[in-house]
Order: sequence, then structure tokens, then C-alpha cells
Amino acid sequence: MKILKSNWLLILGFISLAFAIRIRRLNDSIFEISEWRQAQTAFGIKSIAENNLNILEAQVPLFGPPWKVPFEFPIYQWISALFSNLFNLSPDFSGRLVGTIFFLATSIALYKLVKNLAGNFSALVSLPIFLFSSFGIQWGSTVLIEWPSTAFLLWGLYFLIKHVEMDKVFSLWLAASIVFIGTASLIKITTTIPWVIAFSLYLAPKTFSKKQLKIWATWILGIAGSYLPTFAWTSYADSIKSQNPLTVWLTSDNLSEWNFGTIRQRIDPETWFAITKTADQTIFGSLILFFTVTIIYILTNNKNQKEFLLFFSISGLGLLLFTNLYWAHMYYLAAIYPAMVAVIAIVFTGLLKDYSNRLQKLAVAIPIVIILFLGYITDLGRFYLQNFRTDAGIPVASQLILDNTPEDSKIIIMGCDWDPHKLYFANRKGLMLLSNRFPEIPIEAYKLNDYDYFYACNEEIKAFIPSSLNLREIKDNLYQIIK
Repeated sequence: MKILKSNWLLILGFISLAFAIRIRRLNDSIFEISEWRQAQTAFGIKSIAENNLNILEAQVPLFGPPWKVPFEFPIYQWISALFSNLFNLSPDFSGRLVGTIFFLATSIALYKLVKNLAGNFSALVSLPIFLFSSFGIQWGSTVLIEWPSTAFLLWGLYFLIKHVEMDKVFSLWLAASIVFIGTASLIKITTTIPWVIAFSLYLAPKTFSKKQLKIWATWILGIAGSYLPTFAWTSYADSIKSQNPLTVWLTSDNLSEWNFGTIRQRIDPETWFAITKTADQTIFGSLILFFTVTIIYILTNNKNQKEFLLFFSISGLGLLLFTNLYWAHMYYLAAIYPAMVAVIAIVFTGLLKDYSNRLQKLAVAIPIVIILFLGYITDLGRFYLQNFRTDAGIPVASQLILDNTPEDSKIIIMGCDWDPHKLYFANRKGLMLLSNRFPEIPIEAYKLNDYDYFYACNEEIKAFIPSSLNLREIKDNLYQIIK
């Protein structure tokens, strides 16, 4: 019982255990779930590390010179590159390590947020669910920008709450909040928007006196201003991508439908089935069971219902605003995963009205164990846990390229979309082609004869090999380009 009186000892235990079970994972290959996105991020880590930590040298060498396809500002890649250079770590290892640190930092920020808004009991419940769900286990040590963004964001929102509590126009808490939320936006703006909208409404004053209106307007303008560096970076990134005819389609304007999705997609039940499947099987354990419990909570309890609506609205806003991203990528739920965990914690602790009863405090461990257990035995949960325990090594195609091409050779890969993992593991730069990706671009624009080797991802794609290429087959769909 004494350990329950020492929150930080319990928190330290949870954090230590969460890190311990991920230590072995740090040395695993990123050839796993969403290997394309992890390889894209790792390319940035590798190139920054090799270019004296120049953050503007983050490369994704898939579309020819200048080898740059900038998206989000590469803060996470830079930090990982710093670890890589300081401790002589591979990009995979340093990326996993830094990603894990930010995942744990997110968990602590979530604890602080929930404790401040919904109480200590809810905060303590949220922590093990966040750290040990099958979703958290799978994605908590990956080479992705999700956790750096959520860590900076949640700490920024916590600082904002502390500022609002001071009832001042300006404070150092507000300055820190602006910096942290602005950094989160630079790393991944789509993560921040639902949270900032929901918290702006939640923290709005109940009565708009002149003083309260001034305080509210000041921090609203401050948080809005924190997005200015992101807009400037996006403009710069678009200018780089616009210079290469093969990357024009990746500018923010051309990706708007990809980011937001379509109305038709939003009214298609299959879209929501695909999105909720991940949440159902790896976070909630069973959405049907959880919704049943939630209805009981709403009907029988008024404890923290405003906070319940806050975190529930964050989840809903994220899904409604960026529907296609959540549909296309299983890992994308990381952006609203902390909010979903907060909802779970608030609902279950809300059903136990007398928090002073120690037996009830211990009893809440039962639904936590049930949620985690259900998430472990579902099809997707078991798949996540199996993947977590497996090191897949290097892809066959990458090994083929490594063994049969010189280190500085440039490779054309056709028929694999723009999935970068084959080139990343082969440690080569190149050009990713689909047979019909750019039908409006003249074949001359590709400058195919500037490359040294050609790899066809499957037998069918051979029918689309440009006739201008003179090829000599080496082995298993790998060809040398004869010039």
C-alpha cells in the first residue's frame, strides 16, 4: 500500500519497465511494419550525420539530384544524428533510441496533463495503458517523428495550463508553451491541430471580462504565432520540391487531398472500419465493451465529464480532419493515442466515485489488465507483439543490390512506388519509378542514363522498362545500364 502513496516511485517503475522491454528492440532492423516511412526518416538521420549535423542536408534520395524531398522540419532526425555521431550508433539504433525517449517523455507529459485536469487517480491509470498497450509496444520504439511531436505538444499544453492558472497576460509558462507547441508543429503539424483547437475551447474563460479577454487573446495569438516557423519551412520545402519535375507532386498543395481525404471517403463505412480496427484491437481491447462502459459512465457519473469531452473531441477532430492519413497508416493513431488513453482512464476512474477507498484504487487495476490483455490477444495485437519480437534483417532486394553494385552507384528501381526501404538498406541513392506515375513528363526528363543499375520489383514491370535503356541482366531482375 505504501507504494501507492509515492506516485513518482510508481511512475519511475512503469517508465523503467517500459524502457527495459524495448532495449533489445533498439538494435533491430527497421525492416518491419511501415518500413517505408521508417526508412524515409532514417535516410534523413543518415544524411545529416554524414554532413556534419547540417540540418538542411536531410536527404531522401529517391528522385534523383539534388536528392532532397523535404517534408517536416527534421528536428528528430537531427537529434538522432547527433546521438549517432556522439556514440557511434547506426541511424536505425539512434533513431529507435531517440524515438523511445520521446515516447517515454510523452507518457510523462500525458500523466501531468491528466493529473492536472482529471486528478491523480486518472493520471496513474493512464500511464500503464499508454506504455504497455500493444499499440504502444509496437510503435513506441520506431524510427518515426510521431513521438517527438506528441512529446513537445503535450508538454506545451501542460505549460499553457500552468500559464492560464496564473491568471496573467504573460508568463514564462506561456513563453515555454509557445516554443514547445511551435516545435511540435515543425516536427508534424497535423498532430498538433486537433489538440490546439480542443484546448483553446476548453481553456476559454467562462466570463469574458476585459482582463480575461485580454489574457485569452494573448495566449491565443501566441500559440497561433508559434505556427509561423512551420509555414515558413513549408514554403521553403515546397520551393525545393517544385524545382524537380519528379517531386512537384509532393508539394503541400498537391498533397492536400492525400492529407485531408475526400467527402466520399468520410461517408464510406469501410473507411471507418479500417481506421477503428487498429484502435479497437490494439488500444481499447474491444470498442464495443468500452462504449458500453462509457455509456454507463455518462449516465451515472458527472465526474470529469468536461475533461472526458475534451480528450474525446481531440480523437474525433483528428479522425475527421485528416481522415485519409488515419486510413492509410496504422501508426498515424499515435497523434491522438494519448487522448484515447486519457478517455479510457477518465471513464474507468469515473466509475469509482470514492477515490479514498484503497480497495477501489486497487480494483481499477482489473479493467487495466483486461484492456491490455484483450489488446494482446486480438489478431492485430498478436501481430504487433510478434513483430516486436522479430528482427527481419535486410530485405532480399537490398542485399542483392549491396552484393552486386559498387558503393557509389546510383540505382533505378521500378514498380515499388516510392518506398525507400530497398535503397536505404542497400545504402544507395537512386530513382524510384512507377510505370505510370508521371505519364505527362517526357522520358528525357528522367535522365535515366545518368544511373548505373536498374532493378525491377517484379516480373510484370519488365514490360514497362523504357526502351531507351540498354540493359545487361546481372541477377534476379537486377540489371547494369550499359552506356
